[in-house]
Amino acid sequence: FTLLNFSVANGYAEKPISEQDLSNYDYITMWLMTTEAGNTVKLGFGETDATEQEQTFYINAANTWQKVYWDISKIPQNERDAVKKLRITNEGTIFNYLYFDNIQIFFYVHHNLKIYRMRCCQLKSLFYCTLDY
Repeated sequence: FTLLNFSVANGYAEKPISEQDLSNYDYITMWLMTTEAGNTVKLGFGETDATEQEQTFYINAANTWQKVYWDISKIPQNERDAVKKLRITNEGTIFNYLYFDNIQIFFYVHHNLKIYRMRCCQLKSLFYCTLDY
């Protein structure tokens, strides 16, 4: 997991990444823990700027791990087919610590009138997918 502490409100950590095509994915999940409850964390990504697509997450309780979901299926595919920047922003006070872990992307598979969730992960150069029932 990663711990971030920002010295100012709205402080952020940004990471350039190798180009990733998210156009066939439906949502992003990650585990978060913060020292403040409320709308205290924002995740962003983009092809040129990490603030092109953003989602603020409501944290139910401080100091408790919580899984959050971001439905990216409504974002036009051409705006997420060459993602090169990721950003996580502290929307809380300067005393808010952010912990995050296990960021994953998912898509749905339709088969015989059932919808399954497909989890895809990238670990170093290995890319794999598993089917969640």
